[in-house]
Amino acid sequence: MWKPSAPVQPPSARRIGAVLRGPGPTGTLAAEARILVRMERVVHRILGRNSIPHVRAAGLSGDTFTLFADSPAWASITRFHVPDICAALRAELPRIRRARVEVMEVEAPVEPPPAGAVNPVSPSAARVLRAAARSIDNPRLARILVRLAGRERPSAGGQSGNAPPSPGLSRP
Repeated sequence: MWKPSAPVQPPSARRIGAVLRGPGPTGTLAAEARILVRMERVVHRILGRNSIPHVRAAGLSGDTFTLFADSPAWASITRFHVPDICAALRAELPRIRRARVEVMEVEAPVEPPPAGAVNPVSPSAARVLRAAARSIDNPRLARILVRLAGRERPSAGGQSGNAPPSPGLSRP
């Protein structure tokens, strides 16, 4: 005899900060990303501000830290500074013994948008940003998300994502 299965319960709602700092794959990935960001700052402090768009932290495996440079010239400059980079990185993470530099050429450099340019977001992205702003504990980040949501571009029907679409036919 057939029995209906129990309804699937959605996972309990959690704040994004708790997910990013908590156990599990997302928390682990976020922790690794934070380490790479810290290490990349050390590299840019040694190489100088001009290196920021050209040299990126690529990964950490065992005792080896990998950097990507966007050209052979930046790879050479970075390789020259590898002893200083390793010494400085060891202060942050003692297990680092080696740094590897690879060239990862890009076809066209990414130009920053002109000053004052605003990149619009879709109505659905604006809704997600507003929801995220309501669900986080950090007031500064919440204000930033709300400000980004304010860049919402009008939908094809001319309605913003702030109001739900009206049911039925449109009025003249």
